[in-house]
Amino acid sequence: MADSDTATDDKPTADLLIVDNAFQVRNILVRYLEEAGYRCITAASVDEAKALLATRPVDMILSDIDMPGVSGIELFRYAATACPDTPIIVVSVIDTPQKAKEVLEFGVYGYIVKPFTRNIVLITIENALRRKQLEAEKGKYLRHLEEQVRQRTENLSSQLLFHQNIINSIPIPIFYKDHHGRYQGCNTAFESIVGQDRESILGKTVTEIAFRLPADFVQDMDRRVIEEPCKLSYEAAIDDNEGHPRHVIFNKARYPDVNGEIAGIVGVMTDITECRQMEAELRVSEEKFRQIVENIGIGVAVIGREMEVLWMNSRMGEWFAEARAGEGMMCYRSFIKPPRDVPCPRCPTVRALKEGVRCEATFGEGLSVRHRQFRIIASPIHDKDDRVVAAIELVEDITEKIALERDRQQAQKLESIGQLAAGIAHEINTPTQYIGDNTRFIQESTDDLLGVLSACTDLLAAVKAGAPTRTAVQTLEQRIEAADLDYLRTEMPLAIEQTLEGITRVSDIVTSMRRFSHPGSDRKSPVDLNEALESTVTVARNEWKYVADLEVDLDPELPLVRCLPGEMNQVFLNLLINAAHAIGDNNNNGETGKGRIRISTRKNGQTVQIRIADNGGGIPESIRERVFDPFFTTKAVGRGTGQGLAIAHTVITEKHDGTIHFESRQGKGTVFIIDLPIGPTDRQGKFGQTDSGVSS
Repeated sequence: MADSDTATDDKPTADLLIVDNAFQVRNILVRYLEEAGYRCITAASVDEAKALLATRPVDMILSDIDMPGVSGIELFRYAATACPDTPIIVVSVIDTPQKAKEVLEFGVYGYIVKPFTRNIVLITIENALRRKQLEAEKGKYLRHLEEQVRQRTENLSSQLLFHQNIINSIPIPIFYKDHHGRYQGCNTAFESIVGQDRESILGKTVTEIAFRLPADFVQDMDRRVIEEPCKLSYEAAIDDNEGHPRHVIFNKARYPDVNGEIAGIVGVMTDITECRQMEAELRVSEEKFRQIVENIGIGVAVIGREMEVLWMNSRMGEWFAEARAGEGMMCYRSFIKPPRDVPCPRCPTVRALKEGVRCEATFGEGLSVRHRQFRIIASPIHDKDDRVVAAIELVEDITEKIALERDRQQAQKLESIGQLAAGIAHEINTPTQYIGDNTRFIQESTDDLLGVLSACTDLLAAVKAGAPTRTAVQTLEQRIEAADLDYLRTEMPLAIEQTLEGITRVSDIVTSMRRFSHPGSDRKSPVDLNEALESTVTVARNEWKYVADLEVDLDPELPLVRCLPGEMNQVFLNLLINAAHAIGDNNNNGETGKGRIRISTRKNGQTVQIRIADNGGGIPESIRERVFDPFFTTKAVGRGTGQGLAIAHTVITEKHDGTIHFESRQGKGTVFIIDLPIGPTDRQGKFGQTDSGVSS
């Protein structure tokens, strides 16, 4: 409504436009309405009314229809466009149905039929204004409702989009459909596996989207989900969008509507194609592993935490025919004869289970398999929490290997002795030469002394007989002069001393040779390593004396060490010859001056340490990682086989639980360092046998 400065609380206020060509009608309406509190403006024609409406708004139009010139119908048309919310009341004489119908099409608010009364005018005006107010309130309310609907629609759309984004972010296919089996929604993963977009899927059944699934099977599964209050899971084969077969697991459940009624089915598809492929590959791998384990040529067994035999291969069954896997039989009752009540001493499997480390031992005596030697390697088996739950044993028959190893080492030792033979012969020949020379000198001197003794005997006989002694004395003097007793008195003791020294030297060489070349015991025994080193130095003297001076610094308090003496002698010889060769290569076999070899022993905590150092050319850095490899050598053909350091490493580390390593500087020399445990070891006393002779 238009504003009014004269409005009162008990009178209506509204701006009314009265259009009528009759002056009297306009005046009557103005008087009625203004008395009632309305503000009125008048127009005598449609054109005048249009001009007023163009300049100011009004709250209501009261217009006649039949007026000269332009009809009131034209004003109604104009108002419907210019001010569509302004109500119109017709004040006229409607004398034909056609005119009444035409007026009604404009939706006028009321009719005041001429002639009229004051009450009719006021009531019609008031009803029209009330209707306008109600329609305004209704419009406002409808707009409010429309806004609420719009906001709720936006919220619902946002929620639907949010929920759709959530299921789209899930990488496994998700779908839901009504109780007729027609899809109502899905995520992008489902679209991907189907090969169709969401709009193409909605409203279709599973058979219509090209899944290779029997319709009756799907319908039966869906029916079960609808009828039974339970979740359903089943596996099926389908074709993906590229026609590739896929193995999937369907998990389905029904979902209710807002009224709690069953609305349809929601489903999740888990693609297990890769899992099935992995299972197939695993079965193939397991079969390959089984074939390998069955034909590997060694025994394999799995031992449980309580030392029970969980599994073993056929080779173990051949060796230990009475053993049974998976029946609770303990390994120390299955593999040992007579059966034991507790695990075997130093059992590597016990240690592997207890400490979770790889352990190794050898055994022979006490087994149900006689006259054979076995090596067992036990490794722990961990679960996902890194707890040891079992151990796997690898059992190897090393009887022939022991014999071959023994023969190989003896052959290598004999090869070394053969290489030293010329030098040893020279070493023996030198003292033998001066023993012979001194012996011949003593022999000749003895003949002269016997002549002097004979003359003395003749002189004594003449004296006792009272005969003349002149001739006897002259003879004695001649023989004394011929024998040169002063010279013999000086030289003969020296000759005897040298002879004895030579005999001692030869004896030492022979003793050292005997100690070095003797095969020794197959079991470890206490050994004086200082004595072993001295013997090696003696045997190899001809190898080093021309190229180096040798210095020994042996600890006199060095304890005895339990080891294999023959094999330790071989290690010392290999290292000493290598040192001599290194120095010879560096100083042109002594022509540019001698080098130096130093051998020392010390007690180092619970170990004995032997160091053999040289000041040769050192080991090139490029080959340092290979020096202990079998058959690796940098020496000329005929000077080395490449087995010396490999054998040394095997003897020290595998047979004596020791360590061997080296420190080398290019152009400065090399020192090999050996550490041997003083106490009893847990490994074999001979290759392939423990000190106790039994291990499980």
